[in-house]
Amino acid sequence: MSTFAIVHEGRVVATGLREPLPTSFDGVILPEMVDLKPVAIWPEIAVEGPVVIDTSDGVPTGVRHTWSVRQRTIEERRREWSSHDFDSRVELLSPGAWDRLEAAARNEGFPEELRAKLRTAIRQSDKAVSVISDDPDTLQFFGAAVSVGVLTDQQADLILNGP
Repeated sequence: MSTFAIVHEGRVVATGLREPLPTSFDGVILPEMVDLKPVAIWPEIAVEGPVVIDTSDGVPTGVRHTWSVRQRTIEERRREWSSHDFDSRVELLSPGAWDRLEAAARNEGFPEELRAKLRTAIRQSDKAVSVISDDPDTLQFFGAAVSVGVLTDQQADLILNGP
């Protein structure tokens, strides 16, 4: 079903009108269109833009709802998962990662300080009710996992910040 808008003195004053259309108003009734929502790739987001008046030779021909794409803010990128969902996410995006982490925590070839960080991270993960993507403990955990080669930088970024 078509929708219409009222434009008065170069401004959109009403949108989303359906038939039967009003018969008494100031301005002109124009067809209303909505641009296709663009595909946004994480960490981008598609946001509704301004309503614009389309013209042809200076004469209004329609009203169009526009979209734009922008980067997500830090707050919009923050994620929180239940412990179970987080464990599943790590395993899905890096199969065998938990087994490799536990093996690295026992590997005497790594410095004791690093192994202790891994053991602490694994214990915290086991006890956690939820995991927050930008929590310092979460970031330390991923730093240790990358440093021992269990995860690549790209895998860590995808797990923490990916869709």
